[in-house]
Amino acid sequence: MRSILIAILTFIPISLANPLPQTSAIRDVEIRGAKLNAFVTVLLDHLPKVNGAIDKVAGIMTTFEKVVAFITGEKTTYDDLSGGCKPYTIVFARGTLELGNVGVLVGPPFFQALKDRLGAVNVAVQGIKYDADIDGYFEGGDPAGSIEM
Repeated sequence: MRSILIAILTFIPISLANPLPQTSAIRDVEIRGAKLNAFVTVLLDHLPKVNGAIDKVAGIMTTFEKVVAFITGEKTTYDDLSGGCKPYTIVFARGTLELGNVGVLVGPPFFQALKDRLGAVNVAVQGIKYDADIDGYFEGGDPAGSIEM
């Protein structure tokens, strides 16, 4: 929680110092109604560039996702299959370093788009919790995990 607060306090001065440009990319995501995508686009435009190996940047990425989840209130874990399948059932595996069992940057906006299109009562999402770390990423995945899935 402390790292989230520090990150938020870091982003506020950056945001205030840099006025938000109204680029066509930002307008496009707003028109599609993808609020989280628009937020992340604006946030990424105002973050300093970070150069380094993925294993060195991993902590920054995880903190960034925690900040996004905290600010947006987005769920990072979905377990909808306890009530059975629906007409459209999504089984989703988060990416390496992402939070919960579906992450925050890709999974939730995708699920919301489907629910908007197909009706929320018709969509169930089940996230898959598995070990995902940088070492496994460098190895090309975990063979034991592939068998389990």
